[in-house]
Amino acid sequence: MIGKQLLNYKIVSLIGEGGMGNVYLGEHMSIGRKVAIKVLRPELASNEEVRSRFKNEASVMARLQHPGIVSLFDYVENDDGLFLIMEYVEGIEITDLLKALDEPLSIDHAKDIMKKVLSAFSFAHKNKIVHRDVKPSNILIASDNEVKVLDFGIAKLVGDSQFNLTKTGTQVGTVFYMSPEQVKAKELDQRSDIYSLGITFYELLAGFCPYKSMTSEYEIYDKIVREPLLPLTDTMGDAYAQVWEVIQKATEKDVEDRFQNCDEFIAALDTEVSKAKIEKTVVQAEEQVKASPIPMQTPASQPKKKSMAWLYIVLSLVVIVSIVAVVQLIGNDEVRDDSVNKTGTIERDQPISEDRVKSTMNSYYRDINNDNFNANDYYAPRVKQFITKSNITTTEIMNLRIANSEYLNTQASINNSSIQFSHMENNDSYWTYWIDFQCYRKKKHAIQTCQTQIEVGFNEDKLIVSYRELQVKNLKFESY
Repeated sequence: MIGKQLLNYKIVSLIGEGGMGNVYLGEHMSIGRKVAIKVLRPELASNEEVRSRFKNEASVMARLQHPGIVSLFDYVENDDGLFLIMEYVEGIEITDLLKALDEPLSIDHAKDIMKKVLSAFSFAHKNKIVHRDVKPSNILIASDNEVKVLDFGIAKLVGDSQFNLTKTGTQVGTVFYMSPEQVKAKELDQRSDIYSLGITFYELLAGFCPYKSMTSEYEIYDKIVREPLLPLTDTMGDAYAQVWEVIQKATEKDVEDRFQNCDEFIAALDTEVSKAKIEKTVVQAEEQVKASPIPMQTPASQPKKKSMAWLYIVLSLVVIVSIVAVVQLIGNDEVRDDSVNKTGTIERDQPISEDRVKSTMNSYYRDINNDNFNANDYYAPRVKQFITKSNITTTEIMNLRIANSEYLNTQASINNSSIQFSHMENNDSYWTYWIDFQCYRKKKHAIQTCQTQIEVGFNEDKLIVSYRELQVKNLKFESY
């Protein structure tokens, strides 16, 4: 295709490949305007259903003229194939943006992106268009930080059977972002998009899809239909509590309990911001009042009384002397014993709870299972970087994956009843627990199973600062 001419456009280079076709960069031969030219694959051109879907995308895009939606300039059908001539956007898909980050987006930045995305979908929905394949890879962040929604290939015009290319009972969409009604192959409306937008917002904040650890489509479907999402606060912290409430509303299982339109979704994000500002203002006002107490005025006619401060001072000294005497009689050891828990560590110094240990480490092992990581001696010293997404690049992550290629298809799960507080050290709290571990050992050509006791340390900010294996038992290898 490169070098060929389509209407007044010369095809310059290949810029993308997809399941239905390729996307090329084109340039107008007279005015130099750049365009994106989507070409249906020749081997699919004879498939009537695929051709209809391709034409459907053109018909839908022709109805949508919005700054947040990629514009369609022309549709061409000739002996060489089917072509969409579209607006060319220099930018990056949200999926690639998140992969390139060294740390998660800030909450404010993620909300800014999401509100722009919701504005585009609000326009589409008001024009009776349901996208049905909402996901981060279908949203571009342009070079000017504006958003562009892509790929209306399976979109549906509500109430018009001409634009409904799938029958009831047929699933459409990308499994990780499907709504419960999509999984059940039910009739869809804009609230299905809102669910998918909620999952997209979750990924935008957390850096990963909440269903990414699932290993089969059945498992994902079951999770979507029956189980709640992993709370965003479990993986990202309490600072995300308010945006997590918004996501929960968007991703309710029952469509009637969700936001009914994108404008409600946007309003919830704005309300969350306003609420935070109000709370901050109230706190600042209270602090200002405390710092500047209102002076009390004494009427001039009222005679001054003699100060009783000396009496209070004397009484205070007597009380202090009495307390010291009691402490000396009881003995320092007994006082210490009463303030120490069963493990000999003062409980108030523990910066993390057992529930937080459980949720954090379960999330950690879900990451391991998904990305084929193994908690071995090489990986353990760098565990903090993966949990916090700090000071590590995409290249370094890839190098670690390569280095751990000996341990394939790892599966690790915590025995929750084994979690125990161990000790405090430099204000860090240390916990131990057992995991059931399984993996395929490439060099041994065998499946390895065992139980491993782990010690993990958390600092006062609830971040992992230490991770090591204490002992292994029931180690077995089964030839494969």
